[in-house]
Amino acid sequence: MGKRAVILWASVVVVGILLGSMTCEAASASPVVGKLRTAGEATCPDPVTRAELEAVLEKYRGRSFTFASWGGAMQAALREAYLKPFQERFGMSIVEDSGVSIAKTQAMVEAGNVTWDVVQLGPTTAMRLGPREIFEELDCRVHDNRNFLATATEGLAGKFGGGGGLTWATVLAYREGVKKPSGWADFWDVKNFPGRRAIYESPTGNVEFALLGAGYTQKDITYPLTPEQEELAIQRLEELWPHINVVWTSGSQCPELLIKGELDYCTAWNGRIFDAQKQGAPLKICWECGFTLHIDYYQIPKGAPNKDVAQLFVAWTALPEVNAQLSKYISYGPLNKDAIALLPQVVDSRTLQELPSSPQNLSHAVLINFKYWADAFDQLNERFLKIFQAR
Repeated sequence: MGKRAVILWASVVVVGILLGSMTCEAASASPVVGKLRTAGEATCPDPVTRAELEAVLEKYRGRSFTFASWGGAMQAALREAYLKPFQERFGMSIVEDSGVSIAKTQAMVEAGNVTWDVVQLGPTTAMRLGPREIFEELDCRVHDNRNFLATATEGLAGKFGGGGGLTWATVLAYREGVKKPSGWADFWDVKNFPGRRAIYESPTGNVEFALLGAGYTQKDITYPLTPEQEELAIQRLEELWPHINVVWTSGSQCPELLIKGELDYCTAWNGRIFDAQKQGAPLKICWECGFTLHIDYYQIPKGAPNKDVAQLFVAWTALPEVNAQLSKYISYGPLNKDAIALLPQVVDSRTLQELPSSPQNLSHAVLINFKYWADAFDQLNERFLKIFQAR
């Protein structure tokens, strides 16, 4: 090999390892027993271990990058679970921003003026905007998502998004003192379960609840839903319409109206109910009724100024021992199934009962399929709004 070829080959390796512009198809050297591999020596089927990832991160001490999320309790929890430990462990500085949005991220990228390095925009956005070159592709030799909940890794969702994500749920919530439901059929049974009801303003989740109420089990609901299943769900929602008192648009509405006694049963986001419970509110969640499980995680905007560090940060938050820490600070569960297995060691028994991806609750979940909903949302939402928009 000539001198010029050697220099060119070395440059490619350095760029691949240190700048994160690596592809999943790159070949790797055979690992040596007892020797930590570099990112360039790992493969997608055999990504870097925690020790190997952290050895690479040690080389970036003194660097900084910007992390943008939603603010509020969510960002406070991410700060305690991920941002602070990462900064303390690796000597880097993370600049936080809030008010993250799809529009702002896309505008930054298209203008070539990207100031965010990591954004929290979720899998649906990853699937929609990844192919349009709004996000960097995650390096699967560094980012190990092999044991994530399935919906997190479907196609483009896993190619352009990942990291120490979280799971949250839309559930059936009710007030203490009303007749306890045992399934979604009871939500439709206004004769035997009288009371005021509310649902969220979106077909996502409500379609699945309608099918559960019609006799489907969680395991029966597979994607894509058939036209017959969609039609059945719409019919069931039309039947429910006269008995719906509120179509809520803000996550605070369901718990507030339950506490005031203005509602008896409603669909709700689990975190809002758990927060109210911790303050002594007499509210309950029927986990065994079935619930829709949603996920959220991170993307790296195309052209991010610190995309090399961003790649490694996203990968580090996905480590099971790290991902499990989030549930200590907010009632959302981890995304990594190995992290889920660690939950009994990380949180107390009360919190464990209220986490959507805890071992005891996960069996009742319908994992939302983001590709299906990205394709079907518009037409189902049009029909949904025709039924419920008047409320």
